[in-house]
Amino acid sequence: MDAKRIIDKLYWPLFILLMSILALLCFYKLGDYNVNASDETRHAINAFEMIKKNNYLINYYGNKVDYCNLKPPLSYWIVMLGYKMFGYNSWGLRFFSALAYLILVAIIALFLKQRINKIASLISIIICSVSVQFFAYHFIRSGDPDSIFILFVGIALISLILSSENSNWLHLTGLMFALGFLTKATNIFI
Repeated sequence: MDAKRIIDKLYWPLFILLMSILALLCFYKLGDYNVNASDETRHAINAFEMIKKNNYLINYYGNKVDYCNLKPPLSYWIVMLGYKMFGYNSWGLRFFSALAYLILVAIIALFLKQRINKIASLISIIICSVSVQFFAYHFIRSGDPDSIFILFVGIALISLILSSENSNWLHLTGLMFALGFLTKATNIFI
């Protein structure tokens, strides 16, 4: 049996195994360490105070309007949803950041499977699983909006590539860039 037939036969079990390993890396003891005393703390408190004040458009810090953290509300809404689902804890704060990365890697892998081949798809999951920078400060295992922002940008870029074949993908591109803007404002221009 040649390598191509082996990969064809084992692709889905390998895909599931590699994505399961990545999920373990993303979620294992996600809530067991302290909230970083910088952006993650500020983001957590902003979302918490928005819930307590029942104001879902303006973020607060120390019971005052927060003019230092001028992010649009989407990232706070996502953290609030995590709080509502898992409680006011670091797991609730970080859950959707880890989930966003997992979704992004699955989308990238499936895109590469379609555009290149199954081996490239599986290798992309491995690379995303062992890239330490993704698991470092401010990203997957953090309550910062960066992981969610990158999910939107990643989907926008993939749909932009697909729009060369079908212009209907431009609608998704625009939507994802808009959601990226609502997550981290002007960072979308990068």
